[in-house]
Amino acid sequence: MTDDLAGELRDLLARRLPAYMAPSVIVELDEMPRTAGGKLDRAALPIPETRPETARGTAPGTAPGTAPGRPAAPEDEIEARISAVLAEVLGLARVGADDNFFLLGGTSVHAVQAIARIAERLDARVPALRFFQAPSVHGIAAAVREGRTP
Repeated sequence: MTDDLAGELRDLLARRLPAYMAPSVIVELDEMPRTAGGKLDRAALPIPETRPETARGTAPGTAPGTAPGRPAAPEDEIEARISAVLAEVLGLARVGADDNFFLLGGTSVHAVQAIARIAERLDARVPALRFFQAPSVHGIAAAVREGRTP
């Protein structure tokens, strides 16, 4: 499978599925490994190669054209602090303002951790639904700003 085809498939799924259901990695297999009983043998599945650079600009709500390997910079202090929290939760050196949290490898458990840390460090409540609907630094920052409005 070419990178272009994988990217097209990922974009299609990102448009049709909620962000938390869209795959972060696509692996082409000739056939699915099966147990003697005919069920999927999960232990025999290959470990996917993860490439976080593919998370940039590939999901709805992210900026098209963000250059791979060059994350968009946060626009203000709120975004900078959210970016730092997301990077910490995901164990990454940096998370760009347009990067999709879930395409960077984030899970629902990571999302709950990030929401709790954002609440603690920014004294702001981010509803889980908003986090899942707009899983980028920009989207989460918008939810923080809305929550702070009297």
